[in-house]
Amino acid sequence: MNPMTADDIPYPFITYIKWVDSFGCSSSWGALEIDKCKPMHCESVGYVVFEDSEIVVIAPHRTLPHPGREGVDYCGDMTIPKVAIVDKRIWNGQVEEHSTELLI
Repeated sequence: MNPMTADDIPYPFITYIKWVDSFGCSSSWGALEIDKCKPMHCESVGYVVFEDSEIVVIAPHRTLPHPGREGVDYCGDMTIPKVAIVDKRIWNGQVEEHSTELLI
């Protein structure tokens, strides 16, 4: 799997993905506390660097193209199975007005 270049990214905008992860905590043999066995709900925000019919790879950090360097580099990538995704939104680049007043 080769990372996409900045021009190839299907979602050049920041993408939000809410997904369900597996959860396991047993480190030794013993009775399970079934009431504590719940899936973890997670959120990831970043750039989609790869996507196919089974997975989405999202990375929160990327370099910008610069002279003498071909393409872009990514850091912090997370591979998420599409069957685990419960919500996916693409930020449209609009900045909403908000108050800078501290709420205490």
